[in-house]
Amino acid sequence: MTTHHLPCKHCNSKDGLSEYVDSIHCFSCGYHKSTGKQRLRTEHSVPVPKELPKKSTSDSTSALIWLHTNGITNELQDKYNIYLSALPFNRVIIPSTYKDELLGWQGRAIELDQHPKYIQGAGQKPELFYSHSLREGQEVDVVAIVEDALSAIRLGEFLPTVALLGSKLDSQGKQLARLIEVSNNFCIWMDDDKAGQEGAAQIVQRLGMVGEVLNLRNELEPKQMADDDLKIAAQKIKMWFAQQER
Repeated sequence: MTTHHLPCKHCNSKDGLSEYVDSIHCFSCGYHKSTGKQRLRTEHSVPVPKELPKKSTSDSTSALIWLHTNGITNELQDKYNIYLSALPFNRVIIPSTYKDELLGWQGRAIELDQHPKYIQGAGQKPELFYSHSLREGQEVDVVAIVEDALSAIRLGEFLPTVALLGSKLDSQGKQLARLIEVSNNFCIWMDDDKAGQEGAAQIVQRLGMVGEVLNLRNELEPKQMADDDLKIAAQKIKMWFAQQER
């Protein structure tokens, strides 16, 4: 089976779109065109299941380096049930849960020659990834919105955070509906690149109609920052929204 990894115009993934003989599928956002079965290209091309892949009994040095480089400690791995699935995927598995329901999972490549970078359970990414403090469905004063799960985990230690698992809100309004369930104060912290800033503009416009919005631009993603710096950033964000209420 011949497969080419291409940019996806629907989610701005650089290599998430896979072109098959009878179908086109994006493993980053779930876009699919054709009636072919969704498959991940591996040596033997296996289906990507909806259920969580089996956990490996041994660790991978590459996986541990990637996790710890992004500040995901052993404690955070346990807290969010992040683990390695060696066969057939050889990826770090990041489940997304809300109100004790599995919304889906992502599998992150751990080797340089693996493509695409992310795959999604059953080819469909979760609507949102929630930090631990939001997983029971409670309302909060302020919620931060970031692009990826690891940034949500890191910032979520200091401020309730959700990840869009992309750079834009979905056009159907499902993510918007979920967001306004938890707060009406939103801090947008998208990546400091073209896709991230274009997405931030779209998010600010849409959320600005239903609540207070702070668009925070930073050279670093939350997962790239030290805990002390994240704590300070979270405090400043809370202070900004408190001042708006005066």
